[in-house]
Order: sequence, then structure tokens, then C-alpha cells
Amino acid sequence: MDTKDQKHRGKIRFRLYILFWLTLLASATVAIFSKAIDISEYTRMADETRAMIDNETTKAARLELSREYYGSDAFVEKIAREQLDLVMPDEILFYNDAKS
Repeated sequence: MDTKDQKHRGKIRFRLYILFWLTLLASATVAIFSKAIDISEYTRMADETRAMIDNETTKAARLELSREYYGSDAFVEKIAREQLDLVMPDEILFYNDAKS
């Protein structure tokens, strides 16, 4: 009888041992897939951030060009002529008073 009990207990231990390792393997697999999903999400976020940085860098370059233009003598002269009807001191302004 003892041998049957020992064999039965041995089978139960073996099954528990297998169950333990299968559970551990399943948990490790879930953890690895969870990390893989996290990594792919972080990669996507990093790509989006890089695209945003590139966009902002381009925008900053355009703004710098605009700042240089709006601070230039050419822009000041253009506004003075077109909006304020001013002329340079050595220029002569002619008006056409004839009405059509």
C-alpha cells in the first residue's frame, strides 16, 4: 500500500510541479508581450515627438526669416511708401490731378 501511495503522491507532485512551471511560463509570456506592447507604444510616441520637433524647427526657421525681413530697411521703406505715402528726401513726388 505504501508504494501505491508513494507513487500516487509522486504523480501529484509531478503534476503540481508541471502546473507550477506552466503557470510561471504563462506569466512570463504575458509579461513579455505586455512589455513588447509598451515598447511599441513608446516607439510610436517617440516618432510623433520627433515629427513635432521637426515641425517646430521648420516653424522657428520661418519665423526667424520673417523677423529678419520685418526688421530690415527694405520692409520699413515698403511700408513707408505704400501705407504712409512717404518718399525719400532726394525723390520728387508727382501727383496727377486730372480726373477721369
